[in-house]
Amino acid sequence: MIARWLMGFLVTQAIEVPLYLRVTTFRVAVRMPDRHRYLYEAIRSAKAKTGADLLDIKDRVASIDFELGTACDDDQMCDAPTGTISSRATVTKVVTMLLESPVEFDAGLMRNLPSEWVKLTLTLDDASTVTIWINRETGESQCGIRVPVDDLLAQLRTA
Repeated sequence: MIARWLMGFLVTQAIEVPLYLRVTTFRVAVRMPDRHRYLYEAIRSAKAKTGADLLDIKDRVASIDFELGTACDDDQMCDAPTGTISSRATVTKVVTMLLESPVEFDAGLMRNLPSEWVKLTLTLDDASTVTIWINRETGESQCGIRVPVDDLLAQLRTA
């Protein structure tokens, strides 16, 4: 639905301003006449059964940056453990986990940042990035992928 609306919007705009589109199931890249590029990503789909239906990342992730966050007061400095995974074996395990995890979207769960979360920033082979926020209590991401949190955290601790 979102992609349909987005494509309709882009087609309407194309009448006034020529756009150059690269359409996949995961992303729509738009290059404007001034050569600026804008990237739109699908964040959910009613047809998605696994993460692979939402994320076009298989064999494309070069590294993963992560942050383990906890809510804290606005007037405090909070340390969030961070790290980078560049080991090919660990990157493959985390990507496989994301792609094989089921999608069970509940719109109410990710409207606000949960009190404890994992932020994954996947750097792809074309230097673009994909950011995924995961609730550490439920394992659900903002796009409905339900990741096995304990397994994910075990992989992140090896970094």
